Amino acid sequence: MYELTYNKMNWKKSLKYLLSLAIAGLMLYFAFRGIDWNSFMEGLKQCRWGFIALSMAASVLAFFFRSERWRLLIKPFDQGMDPLTTFNGVNIGYLANFAFPRLGEVVRCGFISRRSKLRHKKDGGEGVSFDKVLGTVLLSRTWDLAVIFILLGLLLVTRWQKFGEFFTSQMAAPLSGKFNLSIMELLGIFAAIMALIIALMWMLRSRSRLVQKALGFIKGIFEGFRSIVNTPQKGRFLVLTLLLWSMYWLMSMSIVWAMPQIQGLNWVDAWFLCLAGSIAWIIPVPGGFGAYHWVVAMALSGVYGHTWADGILYATLNHEAQAITMVVCGFTSYIIEVLRK
Repeated sequence: MYELTYNKMNWKKSLKYLLSLAIAGLMLYFAFRGIDWNSFMEGLKQCRWGFIALSMAASVLAFFFRSERWRLLIKPFDQGMDPLTTFNGVNIGYLANFAFPRLGEVVRCGFISRRSKLRHKKDGGEGVSFDKVLGTVLLSRTWDLAVIFILLGLLLVTRWQKFGEFFTSQMAAPLSGKFNLSIMELLGIFAAIMALIIALMWMLRSRSRLVQKALGFIKGIFEGFRSIVNTPQKGRFLVLTLLLWSMYWLMSMSIVWAMPQIQGLNWVDAWFLCLAGSIAWIIPVPGGFGAYHWVVAMALSGVYGHTWADGILYATLNHEAQAITMVVCGFTSYIIEVLRK
């Protein structure tokens, strides 16, 4: 019975992995379909590679700020958690994500929990458990999602003519025309559907395990926000969040500086491309391949009118600069941890 269940779980994991690979491959195909490779290589030659190096350096700093913010959340459970351990945990987790989407979250939680238990074993302590570390990761990710939505909202409010018209003309307008409805009517229908879903979830909360899990997840998000607001170190948490996202912006801006083809873009445009890329990384494909290239190229060509080739070149430079940095830092951290044993 145990063997049957184990094999079933392996089949499910294998199927999910193959599906994620298929999605990545399909998106890579459509993203690069029709690209003139001679022009692509010529575009690479025109790049200012010093700015690519700056983007990679900003990536390393982003990893550090993320690890320090994470350590701040872990410290209530383990006061002795050191910066090198959390930094290595973040890097090893990123490396694992190239093997399987979201695997890095599990790997780094297990790594931190094991390190904590090994250290506390010497003094008779227990260390921090896996589930508590996982809770800190979910909390951290929740805040990053909040930042994405806040920044997107600010961009839409302050730069509606540029970004808002893209959403209405490219997305909402075709949909409203198809159903012969105004955009406001579509929004009203969407709000009514959401209200109906919430009402159904509330009525089924004691009958459906799926609904219970969904409501528990939503409740956890709100509790996570409340815990950060109540923490005595919320100022430091917010500063680290600001530094983290400043590095993400610098990574995006560095690629803009590196490409002569898109020199008309400014720091606000870099924020938009940064947020588009952040949303693309959420798509469950190994290492963001395909999804990142497609979404960012679409944003650059759809909003700014640049060619798809320019969009693909920007996305490739940005993604591969981050990917190489993740792999190098991941392997370096892994070697360090092996030597620390």
